[in-house]
Amino acid sequence: MKNLFIGQKFSILRKFSKEEVILFSNLCGDKNPLHIDEEFAKKSIFKKPICHGMLGSSLFSNLMGNNITGSIYLSQTLKFLKPVYIDEEIEAFVEINEFIREKNYLKLNTYVVKTATNEKAIEGEALIRIPKNEYNVFGESDQDKKI
Repeated sequence: MKNLFIGQKFSILRKFSKEEVILFSNLCGDKNPLHIDEEFAKKSIFKKPICHGMLGSSLFSNLMGNNITGSIYLSQTLKFLKPVYIDEEIEAFVEINEFIREKNYLKLNTYVVKTATNEKAIEGEALIRIPKNEYNVFGESDQDKKI
């Protein structure tokens, strides 16, 4: 059995290159010139190309799938607070906020921070289902809640 704790965080540092932004643009079909056209982006409020918000948000799936293996991503809310620029270092976090024992659900706080300024660029909440009989979830009272 693996242990999880209310308040436990997982994170990953990442930069997205111009090539990766173009690849993502091609994969999802979002050809907004704010992401891929430097001349267009220079005239925008951002002054240079920005990463797709969903590209930064995709790191949440990485963190859940690789750290809470077997989990099923059920829902996600997102707020895009600041732009993430190409080649800008960010750190994505998922933090266990609540365990709903009856359904084997975890509520997670999700957010992306710009490492140079410590500003939140993206924030939201996720809901995942975790496999039965594979995890112990400990709450604030450290009472063992085997699932």
